[in-house]
Amino acid sequence: MVMSRIAAALTFSLVASGLYSACIKKQEKVHIPTKIVQARTVSPDELIGMVNRWSRAVSSLQSASLLVDAERSGVEAGKIERYRSAPGYLFLERPRNIRLKILIPVAKSTLFDMASDGKRFEVWYPREMKFFFGEDLRELASAGGAVKKDALGNFRPQHLVDAMLLEEVPLDEPGRWHFVREEGDSSAKYYVLGVVSASRESRLKLEREIWIERSRMEIVRQRYFGPDGRVASDISYSDHRVRAGVAVPFVVRIERPGDGYAFTIKFKELDLNVKFRAGTFSLPPPPAGAEMVELKS
Repeated sequence: MVMSRIAAALTFSLVASGLYSACIKKQEKVHIPTKIVQARTVSPDELIGMVNRWSRAVSSLQSASLLVDAERSGVEAGKIERYRSAPGYLFLERPRNIRLKILIPVAKSTLFDMASDGKRFEVWYPREMKFFFGEDLRELASAGGAVKKDALGNFRPQHLVDAMLLEEVPLDEPGRWHFVREEGDSSAKYYVLGVVSASRESRLKLEREIWIERSRMEIVRQRYFGPDGRVASDISYSDHRVRAGVAVPFVVRIERPGDGYAFTIKFKELDLNVKFRAGTFSLPPPPAGAEMVELKS
């Protein structure tokens, strides 16, 4: 009996050894993506310097040739409503100025016209003959049922400002810190530059993350977080082209999971560091008969 057990154990050991040997001898060539092979290495200080130089290099942006694709989700479980691409115009200026006009496809009449200086905003919605205005940008989504029926009705100016006018990473600012970590997927490697701050509960709050693809050192993603730690805005950037010495994304997608909508802006052309004339970031008075809707905080 003892000898049979020894023989069985020896047989198993030989078989296992043979299988292991066969496995380690088998080789397979694996393609390594170029972005991974060419990933660069920089220090955290160099990375922050790059991001802040990119931020300072762009003071304003203008595009009279763009398309907006919008979609809305969360209205019904498992349902996404996609809307037809619409042309438009966009003007942005630091610190928080924005003017966005979206046109109805084919007809090229105004779908809505929005302006904000970061404090007061105005929205002209001719389909319902309503002129919205207020001091608190965050209240746009709660205004009147008519606007909420439209995919772009929940859009708020600061979302696009945050996406297109990159904020600097704060340095030596009390109560705010930054960190750098590495991430990767099957196609590329990334540096993730994060900004955190201290909350009233003596906890660290993640404010935002900036994702930099390491082969070309281009910003490909940015995420803003709410007070509860949930993602408020998830912004992706692609089709970078050099303008005024800066790699500018010509495709920007903004997802607002808490608001149940997302939209993609595709620039056909744009200009940087433009001087705007007075009045660019305010709307003309609405026509007679328009309903004035004040949005209060």
